[in-house]
Amino acid sequence: MVSVKEEETMHNYLVFFYSEWQMDPAYYYIDLVEGTSPKHALETNIPRLIQMTRELLGLDSEIDDDYIVERFYIVPDDQWLSSRHTRLQVLEG
Repeated sequence: MVSVKEEETMHNYLVFFYSEWQMDPAYYYIDLVEGTSPKHALETNIPRLIQMTRELLGLDSEIDDDYIVERFYIVPDDQWLSSRHTRLQVLEG
């Protein structure tokens, strides 16, 4: 009997960085990444995401990489909805 490994499906995820130290804290869109899970998507893209975050926000090397990684938020791209879209769905009911 041959065991068949189920093929892992790749998904797209939006990555945001939460900048809490600015005058107006905000979430910044960093990039779209792909992975079999949110954890996999982050793990396979961490160096690039850190570099992109540093470039986007002008962060110098005094800011630790771990500090940056701890402030990433990841959202499945097919579950990202605007409040306008959600409101229209409710109104159309």
